[in-house]
Amino acid sequence: MGKLEKEMDARGWDYTIVGCDNNAGTQVGQVEIEAARLSGIRTGRVKYLVFALSGFFAGLAGLVLLSRVNSGMGNAGLGYEFKVITCVVLGGVSVAGGSGRMSGVIAGTFIISALNNGMVLINLNSWIQNIVLGIVLVLAVGFDCYQKKKQAN
Repeated sequence: MGKLEKEMDARGWDYTIVGCDNNAGTQVGQVEIEAARLSGIRTGRVKYLVFALSGFFAGLAGLVLLSRVNSGMGNAGLGYEFKVITCVVLGGVSVAGGSGRMSGVIAGTFIISALNNGMVLINLNSWIQNIVLGIVLVLAVGFDCYQKKKQAN
């Protein structure tokens, strides 16, 4: 973790109302939801806020896409799921859940974007691009599983 990330974690996010409640991070929405509730976190409110923010940012992403293509189509985002999952897993978010950082997801997004850009520049077919992304995803999941086993031992 970089110095700036530590500073942001220590000063910014933790002292906000949402930051204190969401500091339980993995507790809200998983098995430990009762522990979060008993420690004073309003789990219903936090879930509502997280889903509302997710919807807001999804709508904002739709508006950005609309402004780029100058049209609104129902299937405009079709096929992005695979790239998003690959970016997130490559960024260090565990497939089993419970760990990961936003900075890792951003780094994974940059890596996949650079990989896609390179594949377009060398004029690869789209199905070969999907195969390459699939191989990257399998390698990232395999590495994640290897790390989990190594930590367990």
